[in-house]
Amino acid sequence: MISETKIRNQILRIIERMPGEQLSKLDMYLKKLALEKTKKDRILSYAGAWKDMGDNIFRGFTEELIARRQENKRRSDEKSAD
Repeated sequence: MISETKIRNQILRIIERMPGEQLSKLDMYLKKLALEKTKKDRILSYAGAWKDMGDNIFRGFTEELIARRQENKRRSDEKSAD
């Protein structure tokens, strides 16, 4: 298995040899990659958030959530019709 340091050094050597126009593409790719990881981390941070919630409370919460979404959709549809 290659160590993290070796991988970083390999990447740096490749970057040093890249033409300037490819550096901007690489920069955009790295920023996109960082955002994806951040988005994934944000989503996964909710994992297990409701594990301590009782079944009845969770069921009520879910039913209320569905009702709110339907109400918001109706409001949105009414605004669209105006």
